[in-house]
Amino acid sequence: MSPPRRSPALVDDLVEEILLRLPPDEPACLVRCSLICQPWRRFLSAPDFPHRYRTFHGAPPLLGFLHNVYTREKGPIYRFVPTTTAPPFSLPALEIGYSQWRALDCRHGRVLVERWNAKENLVIWDPVTGHRQRIDEPGILKPWWRWTHFGAVLCARRGCDDLNCNGGPFIVVLVVAVTPQRTVVQASMYSSETGKWSAPSSSVYVSIDDHSPMRGALVGDEIVYFKSQRGEEIIIYDLRKHCLSAIDSPSEYRSYSDGVLVVMENNSLGLAFITHCSLYLWLRKMEQEGVAEWTCCRVIELETFFPADKYSFPPRVIGFAEGVDVIFLARDACLFTMDLKSKRLRKVTEGEFYLNVLPFISFNTLVASLDHSSSSPLLHSPSLPPTSPNPQPNPSLTTMATAPPRPPPELIDDDVAQILLRLPPDDPACLVRAALVCKPWYRILSDPSFPRRYRAFHRAPPLLGFISNISVTKYDSIFVPSFTAVPFSQPKFYRHASRVALDCRHGRVLLHSYRKTNLVAWDPFTGDERHLEAPLHPRAWANFRAALLCAADGCKQLNCHGGPFLVVFVSTDYVHGVIWASVYSSETRNWSALTSLHHHGFIDMRPSLLVGDTLCFSLMKSNYILKYDLAVRGLELHSLPGVYKERKSILMTAEDGGLGFVGLDDCYLELWSFQSVFRGGCVESRVIDLKKLLPVVNPMISSYLIGFAEGTDIIFLSAHVDAFMIELKSGKVRKVGERGAGTVGQGEAYHTILPYMSFYTPDLAEGRFLAS
Repeated sequence: MSPPRRSPALVDDLVEEILLRLPPDEPACLVRCSLICQPWRRFLSAPDFPHRYRTFHGAPPLLGFLHNVYTREKGPIYRFVPTTTAPPFSLPALEIGYSQWRALDCRHGRVLVERWNAKENLVIWDPVTGHRQRIDEPGILKPWWRWTHFGAVLCARRGCDDLNCNGGPFIVVLVVAVTPQRTVVQASMYSSETGKWSAPSSSVYVSIDDHSPMRGALVGDEIVYFKSQRGEEIIIYDLRKHCLSAIDSPSEYRSYSDGVLVVMENNSLGLAFITHCSLYLWLRKMEQEGVAEWTCCRVIELETFFPADKYSFPPRVIGFAEGVDVIFLARDACLFTMDLKSKRLRKVTEGEFYLNVLPFISFNTLVASLDHSSSSPLLHSPSLPPTSPNPQPNPSLTTMATAPPRPPPELIDDDVAQILLRLPPDDPACLVRAALVCKPWYRILSDPSFPRRYRAFHRAPPLLGFISNISVTKYDSIFVPSFTAVPFSQPKFYRHASRVALDCRHGRVLLHSYRKTNLVAWDPFTGDERHLEAPLHPRAWANFRAALLCAADGCKQLNCHGGPFLVVFVSTDYVHGVIWASVYSSETRNWSALTSLHHHGFIDMRPSLLVGDTLCFSLMKSNYILKYDLAVRGLELHSLPGVYKERKSILMTAEDGGLGFVGLDDCYLELWSFQSVFRGGCVESRVIDLKKLLPVVNPMISSYLIGFAEGTDIIFLSAHVDAFMIELKSGKVRKVGERGAGTVGQGEAYHTILPYMSFYTPDLAEGRFLAS
């Protein structure tokens, strides 16, 4: 068998192009991708990746919204409701005692919240980074006029594109009623760079809403608009000139108190409100004479979306997400979002009445600093992320001013599949994690053709772990994985005492119980167990060995699961000097006629070696190899050189793919190969100094060769009741078991190791693919 071909190296640029296209409105996708393997983790945690990711997608996504509610226990508080599958962050612990909090604004990745009856009642919170900053209230904010003001938090960078506002400078604008009648308002602006509030602005005579405030609208980067109490006037604050003014709202709107300010095309001010179950969008447009006029630019009939017989109250507009053209509608105790371009309506939540919402729009690319433990909210996803189609804009509809988020270019399935094909086969969890990233990746991995392509691409099956017989007296067997997660469970047969593994090849395990004479061929991935009785012989068999192998023609070990198999059973009658063998076929369900030869010897309990169509067994108390020819169904002996010593030597595949063995001599490993397979002499090909490899004082004390991985250069060595896996070509050594470990039986020595080599692909999981 040819040695396993190393997976072709992933092209970094191609991987990054795939990762750049992960949907920004599901931050959990980035986290899950960072958990797939270390190279992907390095790509995602590179300092330049967040900038490239934000630039690629353009506008930040909607991750959820905040809203203010009133509770009897704590008074007004704010809550965050995610629109993502998994919560993109955790709420801060701001509620202390009977503290009363409400959110005033949410923009550019920050949230402005205030607390009742506190000296430092304003807090700026960055949910993505978790940073919180308390600021003093301005002098114009009087305690007895609490809750009679508007607020806005904005990025202070010139020409802010909303791509990377986290950690940068910001400003806070408060518009406050300065008289008890709430008819005179002034404004003050705070700068994080100076740490000070500005002097009060000029006064404007309008009425401010005295209950839950509506969010303002930012037009360009210089003007903030706020809606007055009854909606008759709209307050304007000029950031550059630091002055207040007011304009009239459309006369058609003044009889309706519900409505929100929106940003329309060409960075113009708009207004959205509902009357007679129709959503009206008005635009404040500048005419040629320099006079601004209100114009109704669009009407959306809501009757088709909200059947009248299902709701008791009319719908209301309670929020608008700038830059993503999403409006929030409330009806009864249900909250909906509507994409103004596609008119796509989505129910977000139900069971609570909403006065207004503050959309949270931001990128969350802090993969490098995320806690990947089970407590991370991004890892708690009840299902796969939903895949929402990218709506095509209707050219006949008026488009919004702020550039909507550019939809990611459609992933080319062939390119994604080429990346997924290169996931390492020796860690099956990579495929499981990749399937959880998003539904398109899950569809690729669960396609019936993918497992075949994956196996053909990697050719030789990987080493997934080993089954070990750890006690000569108890004959107990345990499975030790070579990767993090174990994709299969032990069979029911393992619950019986005195079990031993006889062989492990082509994705199956052959088990035997010394309390019974039955054998079990077990497929760990499919869970299939085939029970068969051991062959009968006129004389009691005292020593035996069995080999399990695929019976498919031209087997390449790519997909042996579920196919036909053979069991070669070899036993000795040492008293009469007879060695006999029989073969079981899963297709005929019968044992073949016995074949035998005369020889005094015991069969070694270590695994057999398959070379071409010949099975080779080591014999104890003998200088011969026992071979069984599968083609002619006959036994034959072949002499061994004197350097081959029991327990200090073991058969294995030579570098040329033929028969070879490795021996322990003093503190050295000696690699030998047979010329012309069986009829030629034996040549020493290599010597390895164990003192440079093993982390023990004297590697020759109680050291034995206990196993090998067929078709590879991997051997297993037991030293001081510890087990080591050694790669002969690279010289890499890994401890795979140690004294006193729970998986090894409280310090009992390893006796035999049977490597388990197979592909773990979705078609073999039987529902465990996602459960893993």
